[in-house]
Amino acid sequence: MEMGNYERNLDLIYELEQFEAELVLLKDAFNQLLSMVEYSGNPPDGCFFIFDAMQVKLERLKKLLKEMN
Repeated sequence: MEMGNYERNLDLIYELEQFEAELVLLKDAFNQLLSMVEYSGNPPDGCFFIFDAMQVKLERLKKLLKEMN
């Protein structure tokens, strides 16, 4: 049985709310990273994980926006 538009819209809203919460955490991590770079002049070990996570979030956002159209 296929999901109706109403149910699919509810799922998309839930996904967007989850996405927003994840972006807030990622933004905080990125701001901490910037503070570390400003303080020491060098990026800390593991900073590329934050950039990888940002790329994954951007791809997910593209997918969600495409589904909403």
